[in-house]
Amino acid sequence: IVDALLGTGLRQEPTGLVADAIAEIARAAEAGTPVVAVDLPSGVPSDSGEVPWATVRASVTVTFAAPKHGHVLAPACDLVGELVVADIGIPRAALERSGSRLFLLEAADAARAFPARAPAAHKGTYGHLLIVAGAVGKTGAAILAATGALRSGVGLVTVATPEPLPILPSGDLAPGALERALALAAARDAVVIGPGLGQEPGTRAFIRELVRRCPVPLLVDADGLNALAPSGREPGALDVLRRESATVLTPHPGEMARLAGLSSAEVQGRRLETARRIAGDTGTFVVLKGQRTLVCRPDGVAAVNPTGNPGMATGGTGDVLAGIVGALLARHEPWTAATAGVYVHGLAGDRAAGAAGPESLVAGDVASALPEAIRAVGGRPSAST
Repeated sequence: IVDALLGTGLRQEPTGLVADAIAEIARAAEAGTPVVAVDLPSGVPSDSGEVPWATVRASVTVTFAAPKHGHVLAPACDLVGELVVADIGIPRAALERSGSRLFLLEAADAARAFPARAPAAHKGTYGHLLIVAGAVGKTGAAILAATGALRSGVGLVTVATPEPLPILPSGDLAPGALERALALAAARDAVVIGPGLGQEPGTRAFIRELVRRCPVPLLVDADGLNALAPSGREPGALDVLRRESATVLTPHPGEMARLAGLSSAEVQGRRLETARRIAGDTGTFVVLKGQRTLVCRPDGVAAVNPTGNPGMATGGTGDVLAGIVGALLARHEPWTAATAGVYVHGLAGDRAAGAAGPESLVAGDVASALPEAIRAVGGRPSAST
């Protein structure tokens, strides 16, 4: 079946004969009939990822000049099938002048973060990353983040856990921990804070002050994000994110909900809008994790990541991502670090799922698959080989 009922610009639910035709095509598709959609599967809005009414599920979608929002944003992207972008003669320069603010990541975008290494390079060339993570009983998060960073090419990693950071018997970080962490941060090229740190009151205060005073590029993840969100006991502290050095936030939908004062369902229903709002309000680069992870700049320009799979819905994969992006942040500007990081992280997950199967995938498999993923995107060997 060739589905050419509706194209771009749909803003209201189809009715009448068109709705009946959509229902008939949908029934045929469910019965196994291949459907080739022209521009968009009928019923799918072009300007968002929402699916608010009945639609066609296509086997293949042929669109023109460039993908539309409905092709790449979840959950609408699940209805597209294989996406083919046909050239109809619109000059690339015209597309670039159109002012697009949403982009689909490709392997070439990630490859820029992994250029050939010069023969004279040394470990200092590729940055020194500090990872502040892993409270007592949660050191696995620190290990996974550090492994992700090292597999992504950073020269050195220092992990600051309760040792060498001092703690109190309650599990809170002791007052001296802040100055010790700041001294470590000042001698590094970037910092990751949050994985497995815990949410004790003293730890939350430590995180807020370290974020505010950190002198180098910073990635905030997991309990680091929770410490900045409002709780029943204290207001939020998003104001500390207004820093001179670059900041990257890597929330999953639940963490984003706490930061934005929304429910997780509201975040999932308006992923792009929510990520853009938080990026703009805080002046940060936001990585909103999940299906079709989004990366948003403070100016609202955003990118969609097409790699990754449901097998990565397992504890620790976010810690690996924090390490990857942190490693790249130690030697690249934040947009390159975040976009390349999410792409190779998802691609490593795809390779790992292909080997282990999505049910058996664990976070360590993703870290182990990073070398293959980096090679696949065109990460180049050293110039001496």
